[in-house]
Amino acid sequence: MSEAPPFHSSRRGLLRGIAALAALPAAGAAVPDARAAAAPPDVAEVPGGDVFLARTYVAGIPYYDARAAASDLAPGAPLRLRREPGNPHDGLAIEVLCGDGRKLGYVPRAANPPYARLMDAGATVFAEVAQVRGIGDWLDIDVRLGLRLGPGGRLRLG
Repeated sequence: MSEAPPFHSSRRGLLRGIAALAALPAAGAAVPDARAAAAPPDVAEVPGGDVFLARTYVAGIPYYDARAAASDLAPGAPLRLRREPGNPHDGLAIEVLCGDGRKLGYVPRAANPPYARLMDAGATVFAEVAQVRGIGDWLDIDVRLGLRLGPGGRLRLG
């Protein structure tokens, strides 16, 4: 299995990813090899129409159930994202939860605006574990954020 390209949580990387979505062919159209080779290096497409756009960390880990859930968080494990528009500290807050619903923390405030806006517009933004590191009492969880595309590789908004 080949290693996925590095992911960046910059706005430029996100915009490149969205631009790559716009360049996807219509349903049933063949994709020329040249187009696939021209995709931005910080965007990875995976089978099933999912497009990973960024890699970031989970903020607020010490305040939630991340330590208890760490043994269940292997690289590639799916995570749940849930908007929390009523958050008094960040109106664009996105909670990060493991599959069983335990709260791990949040998408960092600096990274969440484009994803919150996409979620609010009805797009399916998803996350998976990229890496878990722990040293003593310290725990760090990196996640990959992406968009789930509809049939034909099209972005569907609610």
